[in-house]
Amino acid sequence: MLDQVLAMAATLVHPGLALGPTLLAVAVLCPAGWWLARELHGSRVLAAASGAALAVAFAVTVARPGLGTGMRTGTAGLRGLATCTVSDPWVLGPEAWLNIALLAPFALLAALAIGRPVLVAAIAVLASAGIEAVQAIYSVGVCDSSDLVHNSVGAAGAAALGAAVHLGVRHLVSPGASGPPARPHPATGRGVPSAMPR
Repeated sequence: MLDQVLAMAATLVHPGLALGPTLLAVAVLCPAGWWLARELHGSRVLAAASGAALAVAFAVTVARPGLGTGMRTGTAGLRGLATCTVSDPWVLGPEAWLNIALLAPFALLAALAIGRPVLVAAIAVLASAGIEAVQAIYSVGVCDSSDLVHNSVGAAGAAALGAAVHLGVRHLVSPGASGPPARPHPATGRGVPSAMPR
């Protein structure tokens, strides 16, 4: 099964076309991840890495031999969204497994960076919908409802795993975080632990 998935990936992605979109998306998404992690007090490095993973996912989905055809021929436009198809998401062939794995690295790294699996999964769903829209508008790849479902399921599972590891690491690093609340120091008014460790 794995060899079929890898063979499918090799036929779907055009490496020469992936470089430009990857660099462009990295230039936008890595700083965005860094900023979000700073705002949410998470790991900026992991968040930037998650931005890079999302950039790669975007690039490989549009790095098809037809990339740019819609723009050159003037056929690119919102009417391309009408070409999106609705298909059965429970048919799990090699392409389905690729779609399940597509946003998983992004979701795993983002959840490791900031926790918040629901937020990460929501971002992944929006990213997947955006990717499908770009494919339809610019006539690259196939806009399919099953791709959105598979991307979302893979991302949600990876986000849950990343958040669980994030929580476990936080608990190991600061095991007293769930201990008794701090009481104010009489002189300074700042919080001190209720019971000092011996």
